[in-house]
Amino acid sequence: MEKGKRFRISLVLYAVLAVLIWITGGDAVVRTEYFQARMRDLEEAVLGMWVVFTVLHWRAEQWRHRKESEGEEEVKDGPIQ
Repeated sequence: MEKGKRFRISLVLYAVLAVLIWITGGDAVVRTEYFQARMRDLEEAVLGMWVVFTVLHWRAEQWRHRKESEGEEEVKDGPIQ
C-alpha cells in the first residue's frame, strides 16, 4: 500500500477515535495537587500526541526519500572516471 494512502487512512482512523472518545468519554475529573482535568480531555491529549507523532514521522519519511533521490541524481550527474 502506498505510504500517502496509509497516512490518510491513519488520519481518518484518528478522527474516528476522537469522535468515539468524545461520545463515550465520561466527565470524570482527574485532580492532582497542581491541576484538574476531565478524563475526556486527557484522552484527547494523548490521541493528539499520537497524531503529531504520525505527522512528524510521515514528514521525516518524505524528507529522507527526497534526500535519497537527490543523492542518486548527484551520483548520476557526477564526473565520469
